[in-house]
Amino acid sequence: MTDTSPRDLADRFQQRWLEHNPFAATMYGIPGYDHLLPDESEAGEQAWRAEVGQFLEEADAITAATPAEAVTLGCVRGAAAHEQDGIDMAAAEHTVTAMQFAGPATFLAVAARTVLVDPEAAEAYLTRLRGSGTWFGQLGERLRTGSGKGRLPVAPLAERAIAWAQDVLPGLGPVFAPQPPAGWARAAAWESERWAGADGRVRPGTG
Repeated sequence: MTDTSPRDLADRFQQRWLEHNPFAATMYGIPGYDHLLPDESEAGEQAWRAEVGQFLEEADAITAATPAEAVTLGCVRGAAAHEQDGIDMAAAEHTVTAMQFAGPATFLAVAARTVLVDPEAAEAYLTRLRGSGTWFGQLGERLRTGSGKGRLPVAPLAERAIAWAQDVLPGLGPVFAPQPPAGWARAAAWESERWAGADGRVRPGTG
């Protein structure tokens, strides 16, 4: 038995899920995560898997007092089990695609849909841009690990990803889609920093 309520457990799990999946938070329009990038490293994913397991243990230790609490606990268990199953699939070790649900295409799709409503959002966007090199590096490392295990991408999808990169990389249009807040005094300097981040982090990483 634990003093944690199902609602508290669900709220904590959701917060940690958004921190681990910040691109999803941005796409959902949930503020506070736009400066973050996922940790795609094998160690990072296994640490998250262990944490998810702790949430499952907490859920099993709670006795639902009402039907609504039972539903809440069921949702937490289902979401946590889904996370663990996804990690165990090790999709990052063999997924190469131009589609927007994996790899560099995800980053650019999120960038293209980001709306910078205020200076704080614009600075968060720059922070994510500057950190993208680490994330791209993790993707490459995971693919090399998968190759070493005999897990290889599907050839047609890899070919389309190459064609996509050849089309997108020269201009990196999605990175430059978000516009700084109108009338912002730092807009010109911010724009210069965005160009530097695109050239120094995104272009090498996606190539």
